[in-house]
Amino acid sequence: MLSLESVKNDLTFIQSHFFILVKSIKNLERSSLTLCDSIQIVNNVILAMEKVPGQQGKIIQEKLLYLIEKNVGFQTAKQITTILSGKENSIMPSNLTPSMCSCMKYAPITSVDVERSFSTYKSILTEKRTSMTSENMEKYIIVHCYENY
Repeated sequence: MLSLESVKNDLTFIQSHFFILVKSIKNLERSSLTLCDSIQIVNNVILAMEKVPGQQGKIIQEKLLYLIEKNVGFQTAKQITTILSGKENSIMPSNLTPSMCSCMKYAPITSVDVERSFSTYKSILTEKRTSMTSENMEKYIIVHCYENY
């Protein structure tokens, strides 16, 4: 299959126009990323996808636009980002208070941190740990939460 010219051309097209997706996903998986940084990464992907040429590019652009418009949570996160970055004429979502918006500074837009915590809890809550007290459990969780800092 790799000797076919069309496959080589397709792989070259994918590498040249979609490698940003790989880099962006890796960046979004980092912990302690601010909401503003996360939204900027997504905006960079959107801009890059707008530059993809041809019929494939048009299909990708339409699908991406559809997904972004459909995702109300992302629209809210973008509004909060404009507030957190201090832009004038920013409109606060009606269901949020200024205090709530300020708490969103480090809100993740991916579920990677949640998946990491489930993985940590899975290693803690095994059948081998039948005699662990709640006090020791709390200490164990604290150690695991801060082991990468």
